[in-house]
Amino acid sequence: MSARTTASLFGLALALTVTAAPLKQEDIIDASREVVSELQECSVYFVLSPTCFAEQSPAMARDYRAAADRIGVLALKVGRSVGLSTEAFLARHSLLSEEMMDAIQKSCVNIAVLQRRYAKFCLRLSQDTDSRLKEWIACKQAQQSPCPGGPL
Repeated sequence: MSARTTASLFGLALALTVTAAPLKQEDIIDASREVVSELQECSVYFVLSPTCFAEQSPAMARDYRAAADRIGVLALKVGRSVGLSTEAFLARHSLLSEEMMDAIQKSCVNIAVLQRRYAKFCLRLSQDTDSRLKEWIACKQAQQSPCPGGPL
């Protein structure tokens, strides 16, 4: 996603502080961090999944890899703006990869475990990050965590 998209995320967050009940700046930052976390999870999902179906569906594998790149870059850009270091980003990426590989017992025969957890959510997040940020801002404002609508 573009820098313009990143800027729109924060413009949206700031606009919500004017139109909704007053928010603390820390709520906006916390909501942004939560979205970064979800974007990163989805990026790893989109990286790992195509290894299991690349031969059967090369077009879908390319789409997944492209989504991984787009949302990974967005997660890193937004993450940096809320204090996430590149080193921490990469470390979490590695941990998420290990966790997901463990979840499928390092076998593509079990890929449905990840698909059930991430497919719908990550598709939605990759297509409409702004809506998820709005949800997280509302959750932070209501002091609700975790925020409904995330991965299963």
